[in-house]
Parts: sequence; C-alpha cells; structure tokens
Amino acid sequence: MSILKSSLLVSATSALNLVVRLLSLVVLARLLLPEHFGVVAMAFALQSMIAIIAQLDFRDALIQSRSISRAHVSWAWRGLTVTGLGCYAGLVLAGPWLEVLFGMPGFAQVLMVIALCLILQVLQAPVEALLIRRRQIRAVAMASVWGYALGFAGLGIALALAAPGAMALAWGYVGLESVRLAHMLLAYRRLPPRPDEFSAVPVGGTRAVLRDLSRFAVFGTLNRLFSGANKKIDNLIVGSVLGANALGFYSRAYALAATPMDTMLGMTIRSVVFPALAEIQDDAARFKSVVALANALAASLIMPLGVTIFVLAPEIVPVMFGQGWDEAIFPLQCLGLALGLRFGPRLAVAVGRALGQQRQLFFMNAAMTVVLVGAVWIGASLGGLNGASLAILGTASVHWFAASMLSVRLTQMPMSRFFAALGRPAMLSLAYFALLFAIAQILRGEFDIAFLTIICSGVGAVSVVGIFCLLLPNVFLGQWERHKLAKALLRLPRFRRVGKWLADRITPEIQK
Repeated sequence: MSILKSSLLVSATSALNLVVRLLSLVVLARLLLPEHFGVVAMAFALQSMIAIIAQLDFRDALIQSRSISRAHVSWAWRGLTVTGLGCYAGLVLAGPWLEVLFGMPGFAQVLMVIALCLILQVLQAPVEALLIRRRQIRAVAMASVWGYALGFAGLGIALALAAPGAMALAWGYVGLESVRLAHMLLAYRRLPPRPDEFSAVPVGGTRAVLRDLSRFAVFGTLNRLFSGANKKIDNLIVGSVLGANALGFYSRAYALAATPMDTMLGMTIRSVVFPALAEIQDDAARFKSVVALANALAASLIMPLGVTIFVLAPEIVPVMFGQGWDEAIFPLQCLGLALGLRFGPRLAVAVGRALGQQRQLFFMNAAMTVVLVGAVWIGASLGGLNGASLAILGTASVHWFAASMLSVRLTQMPMSRFFAALGRPAMLSLAYFALLFAIAQILRGEFDIAFLTIICSGVGAVSVVGIFCLLLPNVFLGQWERHKLAKALLRLPRFRRVGKWLADRITPEIQK
C-alpha cells in the first residue's frame, strides 16, 4: 500500500476517532467537575512518561529492523512484561508521597488505577509493531476508534453517570487501553500466515536478538521520554503551581486542542510516515522528496486547524463543555496555535528514527524540555493559567524552528527546499484565517449564537478558500497537490464536463 493510500486510510479512521473523542469530551465535561479532570490529568501525565521508559522503544526497534525473528517478538514480550509490572509497582508505592507533594486529595487512589494503563500500553507495543510490518494500518487505527468508543466513552460515561468523580474518568482510560490491546491481538490472530514474516534467529542467538531490540533502548527511550515530556510536563507544572481546579481547565483546553491535532496527524506520522521512511532510508533522493511532501501536507492540514481553534475558541468552549468553562477559552486559543506547530517536531522525530540518528534527536528534545519547564513555570507563577498558556505557545514556536533545522540537517536537504514546501500552506492558512475571522465577527454581531457561528463561519471560509484553490491553483497548491486534485476531479461521476474543465485548468498536462 502506498504512503498516500495509507495516509488516506488513517485519516478516514482518524476522523471517526475524532468524532468519538469529541462526543465523549462533550458528555464528560457536563458530568464531572474541573478538579476531577485536573487530578486525572496529573496522574495520566505522570503515567504516560513512565510508560515511555517501560517500553524501552522496542516497538520502533521491531519496525525499523529490516527483518525480525520470532525470538525478537518473544524477548520483547518478556522484557516489556517485566518493565511494565516493575514501573506499575513503583508508581503505586510512590502514590501517597506524590499526593502530599502535589497537595491533591485522592491522587494516590487515582494513580493506582491510571497506572494500569502503563501495563496495557507496554503489552501493545510488540503486536502494534507486527501489524504495521504487515501493512495493517487500518487495524491499528480502528483499535483506537473502538478503544475510545467502547472503553473510554462507554465505560467512562457509564461510571460517571453512576458515581461522578475522578475514578470514573480513570477507569475510562483503563477501558480505552484494554479495548485497544484486545482489538490488535484479535486483528493479528486473524491474519493469514506469511512464510517470510519472520527470519531465522540471527547469528549470535539470544545475545544478538537482545542487541537488536536494545538498539534504541537508550537514546530512543530518552528521545521519546523528552518528546513525551514536551506534551505532558506542562500538566504537571500547572497542577503543582496552580492546583487541581486550574489544571482541570487547562487539561480540558489541551485535550480539546490536541484531540483533532493528534488524531489527524499523530497516527499518520507514527504508523505511516515513519515506517515508509525507514524502508527508503538508503535512497537519499526519494527520502528527501517524501520528507518535503510530508512537510507540506502536514502543514496544509494542521495549520488551518490551529487557526480554526484560535478564532472560534469563544464559541467552541461553551458548545463543547457547557457553562462554567470560560477560563478555558484563552488557553484553548494559545494551545490551538501551539499544537498547530507540532507537525515540525513530529516530522523530525520520524526522520531521525528512520535514519537511526537518535543522538541528535536526544539533544534537541532535552534542550526543549528544559526550555519548556522553565518557561511554563515562570508563566504560571507570574501570569497564572493564561501565563502558562502563552509560555506553551512561545516554546512551541521555538521547538518548531529547531525541529525544522534538524530535519534539514538530517536529510541534507537544501534549507530553501524544505521551507519552500511551507510557502503555499502558509498562504492558504492566512487566507483562511482572514475569511474565518471576518465571517465570525459578522455573525457574532448579528446573531451571537455559538453553534451557528462555528458552522457558518467554518463552512463559509472553507468554501471560499476552496474556490481560490480552483481558480488560482498555482498560488495555493503545489505540483503534487494539483495533480492529485485534478485526478480526483476527472473521476466525478455526474459532473464529467465540469470536472474535465477544472482538471485542465489546474493541471493541463494530466489530460495528455
């Protein structure tokens, strides 16, 4: 399956996942209080970072290897079971001390439940790697859809209705990871056997197998830890400085901004782009082309999404969360723009992992973690929740630039070529921002109905920008995008003449 088809498949399932996650956020925000979300966000952030250490980066080691034996999978299972149980025990024992340190009553009990996700996540790593090696991207994506639908939304909402509190949300996360693991295991067991799936045990036996698995164990784990810290440590700082209630507002704003960003981009980069780049790591010219294309497409998708969140945050928060959540509006605006820049670091990580250049990723991620911790701590101490949000936006901008420069260095691509790929997405985003802001301001003055403003301004801005792309394709679309759009127009069943006319206008050579 090609990179494009895999990306489209993941995007389709990710859109379904996005709907499920947003609906669950809508319901849970009306059943639980901000402090409930704050305590769980604190525990989940801590668990997520420890889970990265427990996984030892075995997943990516199994994916990046050109061939693996059954012994690789067997030893991965054994090692991850040991580290998972050990890290779980450590978190449970540290729970009472952390509860006193953070000043959050009930934190130890919530952490004991949330930490179960750690065991489930490390057990997912080998089976997810095997599915990706078999090009079963859809199974991995659908595991998240069913996990959120049955585990997080189904179990979490049911428990919240029966006994509203932080524990309902904590068990919802456990349900999510349980369903994901079960779905991936069933999907892999249903695959027909393939003779060439596993190679013979490498020369050197067990020692060689462990050496292969541990290739990424040090720098790979540290890179993922610092990368994860850049996503989670702000929750720990906001919670420790401002308390559970403020963290509740911040974590819900973060979840609302990160849900579409991570759903639409995270799976594509991690499960499509990284494996594809790993396969062509020896073809320098093709590698550069794929990186430039991924850079442009990710920017075209994510930058307008960040702009949408920034402009419509005053309407999105009351529609999604109901009344009493106004303190989340400004953080959501900052986080929307900040997370809109996340495609840069994600792409740099995929490039570095595919090339096996973990050391340089480590230095970048370590430096950005230090900057993030200092900036968010100062911002929260001086400016409260809004100050922390502004600090996140500032560090995200620095992180994007640093990651872009690292991608240029790793691929040895001309800097002009890398940043030129962002020119048209930036112009498209600016045009979209101007239209969206203008329409939203008009609707706020005339009607001031939140839901109506979101729908009408979004549809109106997208429609006008779409017309711009058709009328001025050379301005807003690159050659690859024009070619794919023209091919799609030629396949319109009921509008063949219009489709041919538009296709000829966009890319005349496609008719030949």
